[in-house]
Amino acid sequence: MSNNSCRSPSLPVRYEEGLLKFRTHQYAEAFLMRDSRVGFIRKVYLSLACQLLFTAGAVVLTTQRKAELLPWLLAGERQGRLGAVMYGGMAIAISSLLALQVKAFKGFGPTLALLTLFTVGESMMVSIITLFFKARSVYMGLIQTAVATLGLSLYAFQTNPKYDLTGVGQALASGLLVLLMFGILRIAFPGTFGGTDLLYSSFGAGLFSLFIVYDTQRVIGGKHRQVDQVDRKDWALGSVALYTDVLQLFIHLLHIFGSREQ
Repeated sequence: MSNNSCRSPSLPVRYEEGLLKFRTHQYAEAFLMRDSRVGFIRKVYLSLACQLLFTAGAVVLTTQRKAELLPWLLAGERQGRLGAVMYGGMAIAISSLLALQVKAFKGFGPTLALLTLFTVGESMMVSIITLFFKARSVYMGLIQTAVATLGLSLYAFQTNPKYDLTGVGQALASGLLVLLMFGILRIAFPGTFGGTDLLYSSFGAGLFSLFIVYDTQRVIGGKHRQVDQVDRKDWALGSVALYTDVLQLFIHLLHIFGSREQ
């Protein structure tokens, strides 16, 4: 059969050849973008796995050494060591997170170093919190968080647009602001809001469960998403967002189901 018989009778040969080249270029570009996105997702989740494993290891280690660590932390005037470790971890985490936003630290080496510092700071704070709960409660909290995160991630990976939560970012931000303000009031006026622990932690657990889905969908991207996905260059920020969501879920679940040390 002649090649001319395969061509459209209504289109010139040059037009068909140009259209074929355009489509080939379009498909190649789409393939490269998809391949680049897959590499980005792999990098985010590899980083996230390392962060979570490090923090879980720190939590387990401090829980096992609680009998030695807790008296040492609570010793001194006004429990100064406890505050030093807690606020030191907070300072490391916040400063590292802010530095990750600076363009001068966008290289792989500086980004990895800052991400490590951020993880160390967060691990210090979470480990201090878990010292005041019984070991069984801490281990159960780790398992509950792992199961919940896996289920939420599987939900987030669905490509059906009706399961997309990327359009509720402003509502989640408002919920986070409410949680933050309520937390400040509980600290400032403990007598007034003393009986709201379960309500506060339940709201926090639900909120950060939604954040896990939201941030996961922004990381994996897709044409059906309602907002811009995380840029492929910002793999560290994608990992930090998911890591923070998981830690907050763990802390709130621990306050809901955990038994405190006397």
